[in-house]
Amino acid sequence: MKRKIGKIAVDHFTSEYNCAQSVLMAILKNEEKMFKEAINIAAGFGAGMGYQCSNCGALSGGVMAAGILCGEKGLSVREHARLTYQMTSELFDKFEAEFGTRICDELIGIDMHNPEELQRARDENIFYTKCITFIEKVVEFVLELNEAI
Repeated sequence: MKRKIGKIAVDHFTSEYNCAQSVLMAILKNEEKMFKEAINIAAGFGAGMGYQCSNCGALSGGVMAAGILCGEKGLSVREHARLTYQMTSELFDKFEAEFGTRICDELIGIDMHNPEELQRARDENIFYTKCITFIEKVVEFVLELNEAI
């Protein structure tokens, strides 16, 4: 099931959506939740948060999905936040253990502030060849963590 949802996320990514949108949409579609809103919410989180060389967009999408999934558990606001923070922390730990960093430009090996490097990444399909792995893993991690809580 996790691989299937990961594949759905990759299909979104290779069609037209960014990494954050793809992760969030695949998980929410599986849960039949706020699909259209997810696309809009996650739009600025791809490419290291709008080419800012920050957190991986797939990871950001996973954090958003974690918040929504934890919110479905009928908890108080404080307990929802606590559980979401816990899930987010564990997600970051798993991701960094797997890939060594959570920073987008370090993961893909380019400086997105440099227009020439950004263009090279586009020309060489670096986003598609490298980001697919991150997207699939984040989906897997989020679904595993959600099952465990």
